[in-house]
Parts: sequence; C-alpha cells; structure tokens
Amino acid sequence: MNPHDMIDLTLEYPTPSSQAPASSSARSEASEWDAEGSYASSSLKWYKKVNKYNGRSGHPYVCQAIAVDPSEPALRYEDVQFWPYVGPLNPWKPPKGIDGDWEEYDGTVALCTQRKIVVGRCTDSNPWRVLWEMDIDDYLYTLAWTYQSFTCHPLLVAAGSKGLIYVIDALSKRCLRVLRGHGGAVLRLASHPSHPHIIASTSYDTSTRIWNILGSDVPPLLPGERYNENFPMGDADEGNCLVAILVGEGRGGHRGYVADAAFHPTKNAMATAGLDRQVKIWPLPELPKASIKPIPTPRGYRAKLIHLPLFSTSRLHADFVDNIEWLNEYTLMSRARQEVKIWEWTGFSRFFRPGDPHPKIMEPCSDDHTDSGSFTTISVYPFGSDCWAMNASFHRQFSPSLQESEYLEKREYLVTDPLVALVAHRTGSLLPEILLFNPLLAEDGDPPSPTKEKRAGSRRDSTSSSDGESEDDSSANISLDSESRAATQSEEGDETSSMDEWRPGSRPGASRPTSYKTVDGERKENGSSTSSTSAEGKGPNGPRRNQSLEPWRLVATDYQALVRLQSRKGVRLFADGTNLCNVAISPRGAEWILGVGQPCTVFVWKIDM
Repeated sequence: MNPHDMIDLTLEYPTPSSQAPASSSARSEASEWDAEGSYASSSLKWYKKVNKYNGRSGHPYVCQAIAVDPSEPALRYEDVQFWPYVGPLNPWKPPKGIDGDWEEYDGTVALCTQRKIVVGRCTDSNPWRVLWEMDIDDYLYTLAWTYQSFTCHPLLVAAGSKGLIYVIDALSKRCLRVLRGHGGAVLRLASHPSHPHIIASTSYDTSTRIWNILGSDVPPLLPGERYNENFPMGDADEGNCLVAILVGEGRGGHRGYVADAAFHPTKNAMATAGLDRQVKIWPLPELPKASIKPIPTPRGYRAKLIHLPLFSTSRLHADFVDNIEWLNEYTLMSRARQEVKIWEWTGFSRFFRPGDPHPKIMEPCSDDHTDSGSFTTISVYPFGSDCWAMNASFHRQFSPSLQESEYLEKREYLVTDPLVALVAHRTGSLLPEILLFNPLLAEDGDPPSPTKEKRAGSRRDSTSSSDGESEDDSSANISLDSESRAATQSEEGDETSSMDEWRPGSRPGASRPTSYKTVDGERKENGSSTSSTSAEGKGPNGPRRNQSLEPWRLVATDYQALVRLQSRKGVRLFADGTNLCNVAISPRGAEWILGVGQPCTVFVWKIDM
C-alpha cells in the first residue's frame, strides 16, 4: 500500500472530543476533580495521583489522530513498538543516513501485519506520518527494535507464522539475514537491554531461542557430510547465530505455546510465560561479545540446551499468561486473560550475587523448576475483559539526566514513574479504549472483618478433646477468615516486600506482609485465589473499591462519528470497539501512546502540554 493511501480520519473531523464543549455531567465531574486538586492545579504530578473517579478524567492525554488503511479490511496490526533507544540510551554514534542526531529518531514507531512492516513517526507538528513500508512474504506476528553494534544502523527484527526471523536494516530497507530453527510460528521477539546483538524468540514449538545476529552460519560441509536432519528443532544447523535454547516439554520446559519472553535488566536470566499457565525464569549461559567480523562457527558447534528453569510456577494465574516484564531486578509484571499481577520473585538472591551477572548455578533443585512457591503477590489489577494475545506495554521508570531535567521542566506532564498500558474490551462498549495505571500507587484496601468460626479440619480440632479444652476455648484461639484459611493451607509465597519498597536499589524480603492488594478493596492472603471472593468480612454493601488500583481510561470517543462520516462517503470501516488490539508507550516520558488494531487502524494519544 502506498503511504499516501492512508485515510487520516482526523483531517475531516478537526474537533476532537477533548476540545469540544463539555457536557453538564462532564463539567460537574471536572469541577469535582478540580476541588480535589487536578493535575493542572496541584503540585503533585498527575501520574502520582489516584484516579478516584474511574473515568476519563485525571490524565492529560488527548486523542490527536486516527488513521485507517481501508485496503485491508480483514487485517489488523499485530504488534507496535516505539524506538526504545532514546536519551542516555542512544547508540554510541549516529550512523550515516540519519540527518542530525539520534534525538530526531525519537517518536519513530514500527508496526507489522500480514506480509508488511510499516514504519511511522509521531511529531508535534504531525501526530502520525507513515515513513516507509516493506513487504515480506509472511504473516508477521511480532517485531522488535535493536541496532548494529558497530555501524549503529537501526535494525528491525520481525517474525511470524513461518517460524522465520527477519533482520532488517531500517535505513537501507534491506533484509540482512533470515534466522531459521523454530518448529512453529514465532509469537514474540525481545532484544537484550545491554547487548543489541542478542535477541530472543518464543514459539508455538514450546521453546525459546537466544540468537546472536552477528554470528556466523554453519561451516561448509566436508566431502561425505550432510546437514543435520533434526532441522528445524533443537540441533538446527544455524551456526553460532544460535546461542541457546530454553527447551520445551521435558522436566522443566513449557508444555504449551510460549507467548512472551523478557531479558533480565542486569543478569543473565530470562522470564517466559505461556499457554500452559506457567511463568518461568531461566538461567542463561555467558553471552557472546559483539564482533566486527563474524567469528567462524567451529565444526561440531552446538547451542547450549537449557532444560531446567530457576523458577517455575502455575500458581500465579488460573488462565493463559501472555505477557511478562521485569520491573526491577526481582519484581515482575505478568498478564493473564483478565488480570495483571505485580509480584516479587523471592528466590532472586539465592541464584545471583550483587555485581555478578552470571547465575550461581545452572541446575536448580526440583522444588524450583516444578511448581515453586518462591514468589509473593504485591497487587492485582482485574480489568474485566477478555484480552488474550494482545500485547501490554510498559513504560520503564527512570531518573532524568541533567539534560532531561531541563527538558522535563518545560514539559511538566511527562512521566518518570512506571506505567502499564493495555487495551480494554468492555461489554457493550463500541469505543476503543486503553487502560493505564501506575504500579507505584497501589495501597492497601479495606481489610475484611475477622470471623470467629473454627477452621475446618484443623489439628486443634482433633486434639481439643484430649487436651480437655472446651469447643469455645478452641474456637477462640482460631480466628481466621475464609481467605486466611486458604492461605494457611497453601504453599505459595515465602517472603514478600511491600509496594513502597519496590524501587530500584531496594532489597527483596525487607518486610513480610502476608497479603496483597486487590481492586475490590480487600487484602488477599498470599496463596488464596484471586478469582473468587468470600462474602465474609464485607459490609452490607460489600467492600469499597480500592481506588489506588483504578486505571486511567483513554477513550477514542470520536471514532464512531468518524466511521459514520466515512460510511456516507462509501468507505466501510470496521466499527466494533474491539478493533483495538495492541498498544505501545513511548519511552522516557510516555509522551505518546499508540493503539493499533483492525482494519490496520492507528490511534494516537499525546500528552496535551
């Protein structure tokens, strides 16, 4: 498709809802918010304030552009990623072909769909502009940014249904190489945070592969030799491009599709999540260094096969897990179909030393890789809609540099805290919507009232008669509510730290609360189910909702009006609110948020300065 064929719906609908006169109800809500202290009138940053009204106010985002490709009505954008190397993370030199410096590459976005990659840019003068497109004979599911370690050319890595991984130079718009080896479609790609030549891929074949995109191919065959017949599984002939395989099935591997993977920010470790409801943390071998000239693959070279993870559990979620992300060295975020959990891996210090990226051991004990309880839940965000296989996006917390501090003073609404964004498909709603929340705002809700009944089947019951104690004495010594009973019988979680201590540099296990926060205003005991609640301990109207867990809502309120406008012109667009599928937040400030979906639709939100 020619980029000029893209329909910019906002050109013919120049008054977005954020600039239209507010209704009386909206004005009353706004005045009520201002009475409490809005982000415009309070010294407290907007992202540090609890969204008390669970509505569309309380945040400075404005939907500035909606663009649709009507030539592909049955397709959707499967993934969207901002260029992540901005500010202090810029590559060490600008490559030839970029006018100016790396700052001009900020706001660059890559999207993928069937047989196509689209690269665009968000700027103050033009919220959405397509820069170039590239056709690839594959249905692409995922992509990731990285860069060439020596030329500093920005690279796009894309993969999809064929199980092939395409490494593309974003300046020359050429496919540099194709990595083969997976036995099924590739679902997710991830680039290493400090080694741009290292990437990871997850697949239908239940494995995760670690690649060196600067590696060499398999050496030429000697007379009488032939290529390995195990292709495309564990011993595929990929040369030293293939560094390691996190093996599926077996004693410690995933038993279903591996939906997501994330490199640890400082250690040789990787977290994975999949359709088997399992979350795993794997040790990684020593990673190869970048080389200007590819090091020839030694004869007989085989990638490292890793069969056992350092941590594996199915106790976190009761459904498919499709997103995983590190928030700091030992705190993670994982998402199932209807909830997001923030949790701490309490076994981190057993496997890693301060200042050493290598794991202490590569072969953990059986308690670690079977169904471990070495975690504790910090907070749970139920979002009430079924959003399987739709990527969440994470804005990483950062401390501004001197140059960034001057920039942030001019743009005071930009964000330095962590933010999580995900799409929402509310029942009965036809408006595209994104939920946004700050994990650092989570606070304790109202605790449930204690009960006086005995715990059924307790050891105390079986011994009370022999000890000569009355039933009343026994029940007085056992005062637990139903959720505490579930926690007592569970083997989950051994140590914990409060949300206030979840910041870079703090140590896990500094305190040991035995419960976590839920949006219903209760504290759940670690080890209890999050999908059901007990009526015990509630007031006559039920518990108050925990407002600290309420998200901000970004809603494209103009979309249906724009669809009707285009329909009168003979252009039929997909009008269902569920067309929004994936989301991305721009790094180091969260100035832009993009939502993409069907039919190849782009929604652009920007902080209104």
